[in-house]
This record gives sequence, structure tokens and C-alpha cells, in this order.
Amino acid sequence: MVLRVPFDAFADTVKRRLPGAEAYVAPRPFGSVVTAAQPGRALVVVGFCRRSPSEARRALEAEGLEVREGEWCHEGEPIESTEDRSDLHVGAVAYRSGESMPGLWVDAFLGPRTPAEVLRALYEEFLETGELRDCTFEEFVRTAQPNVVLLGPEELARLAGRKKP
Repeated sequence: MVLRVPFDAFADTVKRRLPGAEAYVAPRPFGSVVTAAQPGRALVVVGFCRRSPSEARRALEAEGLEVREGEWCHEGEPIESTEDRSDLHVGAVAYRSGESMPGLWVDAFLGPRTPAEVLRALYEEFLETGELRDCTFEEFVRTAQPNVVLLGPEELARLAGRKKP
């Protein structure tokens, strides 16, 4: 049996229904899935969130759960989100790179973003991956001379609709 709960209720539900169970977190295209179960019990508690696995892990640990990487499955199948994807937005950034060709970074977001939020996401990803070091956000923007393009659901549907299958 699968019990789907909002992410904000996940820790409380696990403590109540599966005392002592570890939580597991795994990435999904639109965030993370968190699961908890106990061997021998026919219950898997599931929550989805629009956070990275590391953000979801920190939130659950702050609620007192022990969290590991991975996920429980139901009848051998991964548990998928029923989340509506109609709020999908794409942010693309063309930028001056240190190579002979310009760089292009593309990411998808649930919900609209401003150009500044998209640039900040790019900057933070580059810091995290080591592509940037010892560079402030302002220095990065000045050096990279970025051009940000934002596409919402309507623009994505219009672009896709112009193509023949």
C-alpha cells in the first residue's frame, strides 16, 4: 500500500505510521521523491517536492529523520509523481566563455523565473561543479555578458506546435 502525503507532512506521517523508519531521497526531473517503509510492513509513505535531493535531505533531517540516498519501490516499480507539469518554464543563458565558442546553459523550472533568478541558478551551478572559483556574482555577470531567454508554457506549446510529428 502506498500513502502519498505532501512533503511538508512527510516527516510527521513517517514518525506516526512507521516509527524508527529511515527516509530515502532520490532525484526526479521536477525535484525529489522521498520514501519510507519498514521491511515486513505493507506500507510505503511517499512525498514529492520541488527541491533538490540535498535540500530535501536537509529539511527531513531538521525534522529528526535519518535520511539516506535511494527509494523504496512499490511492487518492484519506482513510484512516479502525478504532479502537473503545465507550469514548466525554461530558462536559457548564452554567455561569453573562455573557449572559442560561446557557452549555452539551459534549465527547466516549475513556475516562472526572472532573468536574475535564472542567472543566479547558473552561477550557483557553476560554483557547485567547479566551473567557477573565486568569482562574485557581479564579476561573473560582467565577464560573461549573459543573454537570458525565458520560455513559459504558452511559448513552449507554440514552439512545439509548429513542428510536424
